Amino acid sequence: MKYGNAVFLLLISLVISGCAAPRMFITQPYMPTSADSFEYKISQKVKVKENALAIFSEQIGKSLAESKLNENVANKLLDITFTSYNVRHGAKRAMLGVFAGSDYVVTQVVIYDKSSGEAVSKFRVISENNKAVGSTKGLLQDHAKKTIAYIKTGRA
Repeated sequence: MKYGNAVFLLLISLVISGCAAPRMFITQPYMPTSADSFEYKISQKVKVKENALAIFSEQIGKSLAESKLNENVANKLLDITFTSYNVRHGAKRAMLGVFAGSDYVVTQVVIYDKSSGEAVSKFRVISENNKAVGSTKGLLQDHAKKTIAYIKTGRA
């Protein structure tokens, strides 16, 4: 039993780890200005449950308001498209833990200048949860917050 504690700690760390902060892959960088004001549109290439879309949309709106990025007449359009979406059922996550697979959300985001219609930025946001703990709501909210944090600061 000399290695029993080490094996136990390793198993616990594997169960607890696995949830990473949302990642970004920037195709066309965004340089924010103080005059930027956004409206947004959400679409789907894959099926996303209505309640998940509502959670995500609500957090996008809330984060834009908190960041003061929608106070003026919008001069930018934030076009968000769900390109991958897989969320485990809560019971499956609780019973099987890391063996239940992963939750993941991938969105493609394009920022358009409304006056010219030109795309001024393109990036993907990827969120994953491999843990037995966590919620779909939290995953979607963090995904939305990461998206808005980038357009506010221009830093991934």
